[in-house]
Amino acid sequence: MSTRTYIREFRPNERFGGAFSIQNAQLGTTRNGKPYLRGLLGDKTGTLPLRMWSVPEGMLDNLPSDGFVLAEGETQPFQGDLQLIVQRLEPLENPSDAQLREL
Repeated sequence: MSTRTYIREFRPNERFGGAFSIQNAQLGTTRNGKPYLRGLLGDKTGTLPLRMWSVPEGMLDNLPSDGFVLAEGETQPFQGDLQLIVQRLEPLENPSDAQLREL
């Protein structure tokens, strides 16, 4: 069993994955007019801004704006802070007790 890396331990340019809380998930528009997902991913140690650049149509309909998700991606430095660039995101409707303790 692998050890979870918590948000407070994230460093630039690292891969991450696991169960997270999601807050304020919403669609934004890039300067080029393309949709992207933005919000906050969190666990028991904190939150970081998320960005997902390639958003499948209808994805936001299936995600909670505030709730739990499974996410995979990479950390990226941006203007002196970290942000999470998400490549895979799906709702987590029934988190386990172990997952809830981490969130």
